[in-house]
Amino acid sequence: MGERALHLTAILLVAIGCRQELPAPDRDHLSADALRFARHLMARDYAAAHAMTTADYRARVSIDSLGRAFEFSVPRSMSPVDSLFVQMTDTMAGWAVRQPGDVGWIYVVIPADSTRDGEAVSLIFAREAEGIRIRDVEIGRP
Repeated sequence: MGERALHLTAILLVAIGCRQELPAPDRDHLSADALRFARHLMARDYAAAHAMTTADYRARVSIDSLGRAFEFSVPRSMSPVDSLFVQMTDTMAGWAVRQPGDVGWIYVVIPADSTRDGEAVSLIFAREAEGIRIRDVEIGRP
């Protein structure tokens, strides 16, 4: 293994080892909201999913844009199965993308039938005047 590969492996191991799971009460609440958001997407109820986001997100991303992004990764022909699950959570401590008010990150897996691989939704939750909302949405597997 070359020096560059060893360096990249060391960075990856440090990143994995530094991941901090959300505490149980926050994890349970945010996970339930993340699953509800993903179910809205799967039902193609983009308005309901959009309503769960922060005011800033709603100002930047239209309902139609959210729908197009989801359908690009999860087309109607995909037939996702209704067995969504939260695979990872993190407090985001030390993350470069962490902003004031951020409370955590949730990764939701959207399994598919046997005809193709599933997808995922990665969500950052933040506290704002309306309560804890979804600040950022990434659709698709890394």
